[in-house]
Amino acid sequence: MQETITNKTFEKLKYDLVRSNLISYEDLTKAENIAQIQNKSLVQILIDQKIISEAALLEFIESKLHIPYVNLEDYKLDPECLKYIDKQDAANYKIIPLFKIEDVLTVAMTDPLNLFLFNNLLETVDYKIEPVLCSERSISNAIELYYNVNNPLYISSEDVYADGIDSDNLYDAENFVWQNLLNKKNNSNIKSEELLYAITYQAYQENVEEVFFENDNDTDNLVVKFKQLKQYTNTGSIPVLLKSTFISNLKKFSELDPSIVDIPQLGTFKISLEQEKQDKYLNIVVASFPTVKGERFSLKLYRPPMNIDEFKLDKSSLNCIKSCLSKEGIILVCGESLSGKTSIIYSLLEYLQNKNKNIMTVESVIKYILPNINQCQLKEKAGFDFSKAIKHIYFQSPDVIYFEEIFDKDGLDFIYSFANTGKIVLTEYTVENKQKFMKKLETPAFDNIKELVSCIIFVENNKIEVIKNKLY
Repeated sequence: MQETITNKTFEKLKYDLVRSNLISYEDLTKAENIAQIQNKSLVQILIDQKIISEAALLEFIESKLHIPYVNLEDYKLDPECLKYIDKQDAANYKIIPLFKIEDVLTVAMTDPLNLFLFNNLLETVDYKIEPVLCSERSISNAIELYYNVNNPLYISSEDVYADGIDSDNLYDAENFVWQNLLNKKNNSNIKSEELLYAITYQAYQENVEEVFFENDNDTDNLVVKFKQLKQYTNTGSIPVLLKSTFISNLKKFSELDPSIVDIPQLGTFKISLEQEKQDKYLNIVVASFPTVKGERFSLKLYRPPMNIDEFKLDKSSLNCIKSCLSKEGIILVCGESLSGKTSIIYSLLEYLQNKNKNIMTVESVIKYILPNINQCQLKEKAGFDFSKAIKHIYFQSPDVIYFEEIFDKDGLDFIYSFANTGKIVLTEYTVENKQKFMKKLETPAFDNIKELVSCIIFVENNKIEVIKNKLY
């Protein structure tokens, strides 16, 4: 079956929408122009541009065609029926089989008036086809859910590369380049999860701190950049034909709302590190940001926390950390952005989790789920911000608490009041180097808390230093 992007059903009914005063002719013309430029379906553009809601549009088509509408989010299809339509055809035509009764196969589709589709389905399926109406978004989500064996949020190298890519070279840190995937396979057959895994795995192998995806205005491709030690490297581009699907699935994997393009969002996904013979994973924090060139994505890589005995420290420094973790006070982990501060904090939390203490965290995004620790993720949209968290966390009676960097007046006051009641506070501070941080400690803002600081751990150029002397 060949690909088609024209929705015959909507082409037949689009002017009925205008006549029914559900949309204006001007909005329809505008949407058609955008659909042509972006090579997307007119239906999806109308919904994305909020010209008409998905529910209203489907209700209108249902009433005109007398074809029932199915909400796949509330529906569990029969997995045995997947064998009748392969994933490629399902994705191309936005269809998915639901169930079969005797010689009738019920298929959810966005374009029930597409005669070409029907003729080809009848030839390949050899059953009578009973269409039901469904949204494009719901069908796309169902395809990813039901045609993938593994949960797409957990990307396994074994499954991603099971179809013939040379795995002997794939995991060779010296030879592996994510663009090899584009060279080895026909672009139309590449899965977005394959690309995502390949890019993040290469970044992991090369100790890259951050990956960026941004639009190229000249080619409309998606440029992939690596950031390492303040240097940006252009590693290649994802072709325009793959870009839309790649971005859509990146958002889905990281639990971002795919319909939102003009507001920043935060999310996470993870990839397994089973090729490293570890029962751990690489956690990646995804941040989207709207620009005039389209959405830009930042992927920050957080490696698994280490056992603190694996820190490259002398015995005296290691004993100093352990001693400070056994008594009240403030432990500051300092260094540049993406220097590894958060991974060290998580290592300290892992060390404390078996000490029979009530440990809590307050984080904008949780990087790793730690057993026996009560982790809290802020939700700005729901009104659960930092000020509300610190107001109510006292009632949870924590012995140890970790806050992300909060060095404003309210944050410093809270750290002081909490540590002054005999608690252990872990927090971090972003600063270029140790000398600048020591000068910062002399400012009035730090007067209160520095007498309660029991230990400073400074990370610079992948080296850990423990400052043991008192600060007052």
